Amino acid sequence: MVRPIGRNGGFLDNFRMKADSRPVASSSAERGQQLLSRFLDVDELLVRPTADAQDPFKSVSEDSLPGKRISLERHQQLEQDILHAPAHPAPYLELAEFYKAQGRWKDVRRVLHQGIVHNPGNEDLVFFLEEISIQCANEEWVRAKREANRYPSEENRANLDRAEMDLSNARIAVCEARFGRHPDQIDLLIPWAIALRQLGRMEDSVRCLRRAQEHPELRSRASLQLGMAYQQQGFVLEALAAYRCAALFRAPPPSPELRQRALELAADLAEESNLIDSAIRYCELLAENASSESTWHERIAKLKLMQQS
Repeated sequence: MVRPIGRNGGFLDNFRMKADSRPVASSSAERGQQLLSRFLDVDELLVRPTADAQDPFKSVSEDSLPGKRISLERHQQLEQDILHAPAHPAPYLELAEFYKAQGRWKDVRRVLHQGIVHNPGNEDLVFFLEEISIQCANEEWVRAKREANRYPSEENRANLDRAEMDLSNARIAVCEARFGRHPDQIDLLIPWAIALRQLGRMEDSVRCLRRAQEHPELRSRASLQLGMAYQQQGFVLEALAAYRCAALFRAPPPSPELRQRALELAADLAEESNLIDSAIRYCELLAENASSESTWHERIAKLKLMQQS
C-alpha cells in the first residue's frame, strides 16, 4: 500500500510496475521488490480493540450513523451537554460521529481533542481520534493516487510519495500508541511491522515480527511478513526460509489463503533466483490444491525442462 523511499531509492517505482512489464533487475534486492508487486494487499493495517474492549461507537445514536443526519435541535443539545457536563464523553462521541458523517474532519478532531482535554485517558475518545487520523491519511493517499494516475507528472508523483509516507507514519503512530496502552493486543504487532517495512525501517520491522513470532496465533502471519522484509532486502535464502515456515506451520496451521500466498512467493523467488529444485518443491505443494492443480503441474513441467537444460 505505501512505501516511503523516494526517487533515488527505486522502491516505489519497482513496486508499481506491472508483472508483465518489469525491467530486468540488476540485483537480488531489486528482483525481490519486483516479485512482491503482486502481493501489495498485505494484512490489514487497522486493528480494532479486542472483543472485550469497549467499542467507542456503541454510545453513538442511530441518527448519527454515517449517511444520516441529526436534527438541529439534537446538535444544539449535544453542544449544551458538552458545555454543562464536559467530563461526560458520550456527547463528544455522538457529535464527532455526526461531523464524521458530514466529512467535516477538522470539526471531528476539534470535538475529540476537546473531549480528551476534559476526559484525559478516555479510551473511547482516544480510539476514535486515532481512527480518524488514519482515515484522513488514507483518503489523502487515495486522492493523490487518483490524481497521479489520471494526470501523470512529477508533481503528482511527489504528492503521492508524500501521501504514502504520511499514511505509513499515521499507522505506526497509532499502533505504537495503542500497544503502549494495551500490550495484550498482540495483533497490533503485524500491522505495525508492515508499516515499518513500508517506510523502509527494516531492522525495526524485523524486530517487531520476531516478537510476533513468539505468539503461536501470529506465527504464520509474522513469518509471511518477515519473508517479505527479507526479500525486499535481497536476502533470498532467509526469505525462502520464512515463507516456508509461514506455509508449513502445523500448530496452529496457517489459513489456506496465507499458505497459498507464502508458497507462491517462495516459488516465484526460488525460480527467479535459479533455485529450480526448490521452485519445483514449492509448486508441488501448491499443486496439492485441487482447484489449481493443473496450473501448477504445467509450471512444474516447465521447471523440469529448465533443470535439464
